[in-house]
Amino acid sequence: MSFAAGFIAVFAYLLGSFPPPAAEAPPVERLGPPGEGVTRLAFGSCASDARFKTQPVWDRVREARPAAFFALGDTPYIDTTDPQTQRRRYREFFAMPEVAALRREVPYYATWDDHDFGLNDTDGRLIGKEHSRAAFVEAMSPAEGTPGGNPSFGEDGEGIYTKVRVGAVDVFLIDARWFAGTEPSFADPETRTLIGRRQWEWLRRELKASDAVFKVLASGMIWNDAVRPNKKDYWGAYPHERGALMRFIAEEAIGGVVLMGGDIHRSRALVHPVGRWGVPYPMHEFITSPMAQGVIAAANAPDEALVWDIGVEQTAMVLDVEGIGERAVMTARWFDHEGKVVHRMRVERSALEPAAGPGGRGGRGGAGWGGRLTKGGKSHLRDLNPGPMLYESIALPLS
Repeated sequence: MSFAAGFIAVFAYLLGSFPPPAAEAPPVERLGPPGEGVTRLAFGSCASDARFKTQPVWDRVREARPAAFFALGDTPYIDTTDPQTQRRRYREFFAMPEVAALRREVPYYATWDDHDFGLNDTDGRLIGKEHSRAAFVEAMSPAEGTPGGNPSFGEDGEGIYTKVRVGAVDVFLIDARWFAGTEPSFADPETRTLIGRRQWEWLRRELKASDAVFKVLASGMIWNDAVRPNKKDYWGAYPHERGALMRFIAEEAIGGVVLMGGDIHRSRALVHPVGRWGVPYPMHEFITSPMAQGVIAAANAPDEALVWDIGVEQTAMVLDVEGIGERAVMTARWFDHEGKVVHRMRVERSALEPAAGPGGRGGRGGAGWGGRLTKGGKSHLRDLNPGPMLYESIALPLS
């Protein structure tokens, strides 16, 4: 290159005609065991032993040494309410070497979604659902040689919802199938219910009584409205009940709530801004799916609150909690079957407090929100409302 050509190239670069050199990508991060003073919880959903005969992602979960694992449904795929088939499918699934090894070492808890409840996209009007419940209770009751097991299964023979305390975290395992469509909604009698009045009263009572630093509301269904075309089973299809729950959290000044979902065969992170659905502070929603199943490209639907999305056929996530009280921090990590962390997101507990006002205790969360997104080594800010730095979200390379 001549001196003149070189001078022109440099001048063009300075004027922005040429793209700047690519930033150096962050190194690949592998999930290791939790550090001292860290409480680690693991979550996953959608594991098909028909599609994947071996599922090493379960080994990666076990090697991460969580204090507990929570299955969010379609674990396993059953797709019938026949009692013999229901029981057989749980036996087959739990006999998979990777799943069996995890259950011997890690307390295992679960809720269900449509395929283990009995049929794709179904609701509580499904004929034979009592057989599904009986098989679930049998499979998930505490048993010798397998730590964990759900502490309870709904109330009075209805539903399977329950709550599990792990360190400073309460995990509410919500049943979004048993009651769905079976009665008028407690939030709007002109529409059908999702979780039912009985479960609603339980959830309000337990949320209000909880003194946990973080409260994870875990459902097989996702909480937001960004779904593939024609999908009907998600919290956004029942906005009246989702809104009632968020208003209750605001009115009772319940801090530290985080949303968790599965089902959609994509992993995602969203931060819902203050005021959306009535949320009193930036409401974080984490989605982990699938553990062992195909990816659904059409589920990569847009949403103004979407922070990150990926489609990986074998993935799970952990939540690490460290610190005390409002100084606590939660770090979410999504990882693949090789243990490579594909995304990391850090959330400060102090950000998850309702704003000052009627029923509110104050806190940074109600003032708006801001977050740092980092991808490929380049950082930028993304704000829906001006506010302090409340989270950091970092996308990491797979290779």
